[in-house]
Amino acid sequence: MEEGNNKIPLFRSWNHWYLFVLVFLVLVIILFSLFTKAFS
Repeated sequence: MEEGNNKIPLFRSWNHWYLFVLVFLVLVIILFSLFTKAFS
């Protein structure tokens, strides 16, 4: 068993992870604000 097979890297560097999480959080905030405006 090789150690490298435990986790499959989706991105090669941590910078891509930080960018992905940042974009995801921004999208969630935008969607949440749109829903609160629509149902207010």
